[in-house]
Amino acid sequence: MKPAAFDYVRVTSIDEAIALLAKHGDEATVLAGGVSLGAMLNMRLVRPGILIDIKGIEALSAVHDAGTQLTIGVIVRQADLMVSAPAMAAVPLLAKAFPHIGHMQTRSRGTLGGSIAHADPSAELPLCLVTLDGAIELQSRAGIRTVKAREFFTGVLSTVRRPDELLTAIHWPTRSLRSGFGFDEIAQRHGDFAIVAAACHVKLTESGLINQLDVGLGGVEDRPLAFILHEFIGAKPDAALARALADHVMGLVAPTGDVKASAAYRKALVRLLVERVFQQAAASVEHAAREGVVVIPKALHDTASKAAGEVIGGHTKAAISVDLNGRTVRGSAEPRMLLSDFLRHELGCYGVRVGCEHGVCGACTVLVDGVAQRSCLQRAIEADGTSITTVEGLSPGNTMNALQEAFRRHHALQCGFCTPGILASATHFLRDNSQPTEDAVRDMLSGHICRCTGYHGIVQAILDAARPVSQ
Repeated sequence: MKPAAFDYVRVTSIDEAIALLAKHGDEATVLAGGVSLGAMLNMRLVRPGILIDIKGIEALSAVHDAGTQLTIGVIVRQADLMVSAPAMAAVPLLAKAFPHIGHMQTRSRGTLGGSIAHADPSAELPLCLVTLDGAIELQSRAGIRTVKAREFFTGVLSTVRRPDELLTAIHWPTRSLRSGFGFDEIAQRHGDFAIVAAACHVKLTESGLINQLDVGLGGVEDRPLAFILHEFIGAKPDAALARALADHVMGLVAPTGDVKASAAYRKALVRLLVERVFQQAAASVEHAAREGVVVIPKALHDTASKAAGEVIGGHTKAAISVDLNGRTVRGSAEPRMLLSDFLRHELGCYGVRVGCEHGVCGACTVLVDGVAQRSCLQRAIEADGTSITTVEGLSPGNTMNALQEAFRRHHALQCGFCTPGILASATHFLRDNSQPTEDAVRDMLSGHICRCTGYHGIVQAILDAARPVSQ
């Protein structure tokens, strides 16, 4: 399916955004990274009257560590925060959870604020936030209010945010003395939303006994759950306690069943995962104090050239200019047109393949400003002013580059449908990983679905392309 028509406006200030939200109310939807929103638009699960693009609001890209709290602007990309060593040291639970969040190709566009606002009960970021007892900052014409994460989520894809409010920042409590953290999940495929996910924060006394214990669960009920377990204060964190804790938490939940898992299976996973994450947390307790520092990861820069505040009607074709494979090209598209369709049908890049159209298969992956992204999850109008590389632009003329030659040598092409997207992802991956392990390559490839004979030849081709010529 394709999105229903909607008006589009790009804003560059918080005041502009909240004025539009006040005006349009329930008819307005806010766009940050748009990974989850893109899929829902494509399936017409949401049909906004107007889409408000906030990627150009520089104030929402700040990250600041005040010592006891890490404040993250809502448009900070997951991939950028994930590689920020100071941020991950400040909030170790995030560092443990990030490898489970989506795939490289979705993290490169997905934002922290988008995940929190989306409020999927199986998502990792909301789970981490409720476990740590963090908070969400909301702004409207009435002012700024801060809501505790444990009060923010009200149900499946439902929060206390009012239609006129903009989510502006997320406050994460930072690691304190003698605290430890654990995270684990079970999913059908690595990077999928969890069937059950569990997180744990434990704090010990100087004598090594439990002083604070918080356990969080995702994918179990209609929202992320957090349990403050006073019953275990003063106990010794050993294997026997881990088993007792797991049994106790299992008795506190009433899981739901669906096509992925029965309620009984989810309950069994709760027991397994709670025991695991508690043991992780107890083993990771750090006794050294830390000092807060200012953390500045790369922001989600908006390179679009559309004038800020210009409302583009749902059936109006807007002019779009991109640097495509090294040359400037122009076309036009309605706000709802997907970048994948724009590249294929308007610009003739038929190497961009369209598969699932909800960001799962990876066939449509292209490089946007050098970063692998799903072109089916973003609209063409968002790409205005960007540099895009498709499979046609990976090598000059009719030649093949080293990666493509490696695919040929290792018979990695197979039917060829998913190959362009995999080549785009591998190009991004090898740029950042000059000597990858096989596990790292397979982790990157988990963002692609290949229905041919398998991934062995693809893995070997990528490893081969990474080797120095002398080898």
